[in-house]
Parts: sequence; structure tokens; C-alpha cells
Amino acid sequence: LDGAFSPNQRLDNTRRLGGEIERPDDIALGPDGRLYVSTGNRILRCTGADFDTREVFATLDGPVSGLACAPDGKLLACVSGVGLVALSPSGQVVGKLESVAGEKIACPLSVTIAQDGAIYLTDGSRNNPPEDWLRDMMQNRTPSGRLIVCNTSLGDAKIVADKLAWPLGVVVSGDGKEV
Repeated sequence: LDGAFSPNQRLDNTRRLGGEIERPDDIALGPDGRLYVSTGNRILRCTGADFDTREVFATLDGPVSGLACAPDGKLLACVSGVGLVALSPSGQVVGKLESVAGEKIACPLSVTIAQDGAIYLTDGSRNNPPEDWLRDMMQNRTPSGRLIVCNTSLGDAKIVADKLAWPLGVVVSGDGKEV
């Protein structure tokens, strides 16, 4: 293969940061320069020159997927079967968003924070948790994913978009005009 179809080896050629982490799902760089990594039901905090010093920052009540660091120092975590969890800089749970419009957020996949402080969260499916993504696809149901927005205290949650097919990933444009 050549041209646009030539192999991309940029990841193979990068410098490795610390030892291997088993089954990492997401990463977030904190305002303090620490790296947070979700793996299973834990979040690791990585520090040091190559992020090679690792400690368990928090152990939560379900598998953790998406992470985002808030400007106020809180870490937001998508937790399967729980919803969106806010953690203090010491790793203590300080808030939860468990439902919106009367329905449980059972499949939180990704989270991001807009410059105005609005928090956007994707809920992948009303039928299956994140770890059953393949089952959700094979069931061939009407898409049931949602894009949710809430405020910095995880209150005033609203559905922005509904009937999405497994919305995995969310970002706000630099000018804050698009999600």
C-alpha cells in the first residue's frame, strides 16, 4: 500500500509512558498535570516524569469509561449502571447525575465540559450497559442513545438529542458553538 493507504506507524514509534495498564478505557489530563486513567471500576492517578508513578485515585460501583477534568479540580467519570459521578481532588464522590427526564442513565459513555461550564454526557443505550455494546448492536433495535447536558453541579439535566445509535464520544468546538 502507498499514498493515503500506507500504514500509519506513529503510535508504534512514540515514547512509552510508564508501565502497561490493563484494559485502559479513557484518559484525562488534570489541571495539575496529573494523568487520570479509567480501568475496570478504578481510576488511576499517574504522576512523575513519564507518568510512571501510579496510585488508585478512586474505586467506583461499576466499570468506568469516559473521564473529564473540570476547571474547579473535580474529575467527572462515566460509571456503568450509576451515571455521571463527580469526584473531589482527593477522590471522594461529591455528586452524581443518575437520571434525566425520569429515566436512569445506565450506559454513560463519554463526557466533556464546555467553556461556559455546561457538561455534556452521552448515554449509549437505554437497553444495555457499556460492557454489552456488541449485544446492543446485534439486537438491531431502534437506537436509544442520548446526548445530555447539565450544569456544573450536575443539576438541571436535559436531553439535547435522542434516539442516537450508540453515541460514543462528545466534544465541544473551540468557539463553544457546536457539540
